[in-house]
Amino acid sequence: MAGAVGSAALTLPLPDSLAAVRRKQPRDSVHCLAAPDRFNVKTILVSASFASFSPDGTRIALETPNGIELLERATGVRSRVTPPGFTLAGSAWHPDSSVLLASGPAAGGGGPYLWAVTPTSLTRLLPSHPGGARAAVFSPDGRKVAFTYLNRFVHQICMADWNGSALVDPRNLLPVALATDPDVGRVMGALAWHETRAFSPDGKRLYFAADRGAGMGNVSIHYLDLKSGRRNRVTYDEGFAEGAVVAPDGEALYSGITRARDPAFMTMVGGPALPPFLGFAATPTLHDELARRKLTLIGNGDVLAVDPTYGLHGRIVGNRRPIAKKLNEPVSRGSYRVIACSMSPDGTELAAAAISAVGQHVVLLRRRPRSVPPPVEARRTRTPPGSAALSPQPVPNINRTIGSQGGGRVTLNLAGDLAAGNFQMALDNFSSDGVHVFAGTALFQTGAGGAFRHVAGVRRVGVESQEDTLSFYNADMRVAWQGQTSGTIESNSRAGSLKAAWDGTKFAGVDGWRIGDRGPRPVPGAEPCVRAARR
Repeated sequence: MAGAVGSAALTLPLPDSLAAVRRKQPRDSVHCLAAPDRFNVKTILVSASFASFSPDGTRIALETPNGIELLERATGVRSRVTPPGFTLAGSAWHPDSSVLLASGPAAGGGGPYLWAVTPTSLTRLLPSHPGGARAAVFSPDGRKVAFTYLNRFVHQICMADWNGSALVDPRNLLPVALATDPDVGRVMGALAWHETRAFSPDGKRLYFAADRGAGMGNVSIHYLDLKSGRRNRVTYDEGFAEGAVVAPDGEALYSGITRARDPAFMTMVGGPALPPFLGFAATPTLHDELARRKLTLIGNGDVLAVDPTYGLHGRIVGNRRPIAKKLNEPVSRGSYRVIACSMSPDGTELAAAAISAVGQHVVLLRRRPRSVPPPVEARRTRTPPGSAALSPQPVPNINRTIGSQGGGRVTLNLAGDLAAGNFQMALDNFSSDGVHVFAGTALFQTGAGGAFRHVAGVRRVGVESQEDTLSFYNADMRVAWQGQTSGTIESNSRAGSLKAAWDGTKFAGVDGWRIGDRGPRPVPGAEPCVRAARR
């Protein structure tokens, strides 16, 4: 019998015979990750919502309710270096670890502004520019600083030279004349929400987050090629990408990305991918303010690693379940807002913030030193072509109608600033791509203390499928607006559906959040690794 089987196998063509042998070989499960992706939860830094490793490895800057604190790794001692209200970005330290960049209010009010922080001093940067600034990161060569500048209601990606004590020659890297530019795509992109994240380790790219391309409130990671000035989108997941950390070899991008596996994920604006003409107001209100007030369940689950150019090969390297177990803080439905913060200079530790209704802590994920890929060499960082001097003058109010080559038009009425403004858009069979057509209106009003009102009624029509009744976005919300706290928000699309109502203390799901399947294949790392028994 054995001989018969053997002779039968010999009659197969060689490629088919080899394929048959391969099929019989047991394999590890898809959730068994390569060595560089095997991070384990090791350390909890309590009462912190963000972390930045110093390049010399001796300290970690922590964003806490008391202000920025410096943790001495050798002793575990934490010392406060700023007042409360200051925030950090991932690569906030100068490469020589001599100074830290932070964003926070001035003593007399106003801001937030950029500050140079040392253990003994706090120096305001860019005092000639009255707008708020945040998310400042050093380039790997220490010669440049990228940051986000808020000019009234426009979030601008900027870069300046660092002379050792001050920022000089600040530049707007993606300038657009909002009042006159005839290109509706450029205007829409400029009005989207933006925030700087990190340079690539070789200094050739600047990564940032934005809802341009993904739709209002759906924030993806992009990068700007500093040699060509071209912008490229990296991630394509619906939801909110929290943080961005680039591996020392430049071959992986880590972020808290919504690549949902279950209904615990929730993003207030997630369905119809609305054109982000009001993105500049949507993210600070619907995401940031609701999260700050803990008015609704905002979670994105896990830390994912993806290809830093195309966002492919996503795998979970920081699973929220072991993070929650380590924190020992059970949360309803396991929903944590997980933010990828920064990586240690030796590449062994990845800091991620885990924020929920019951607490906020930084978790250090660790991998073995021999699993760390060799770092790339830092090059001189360029200022990209097409940039313009960053103007200290405020952008004007916008009141104009712009036609689109894709069809239809949009009318914009934008007045005030982000702290107190009135922002409206009207879509009249508008299409930016000639495929999806939008009709309807949306409004944001903002006021003191983070109060806002949001009203919307927008329908999307897919030209190919004519799904005019399936894709929509409706809202009527008042969050501490003129003493009122009430409202509803609802959306529906192929990606899933959402309906929420104010119950007096928070926005609660009606019959639970209904989120669609975001992909037919499991994300590697989502479940425990099952090793196959090798022959």
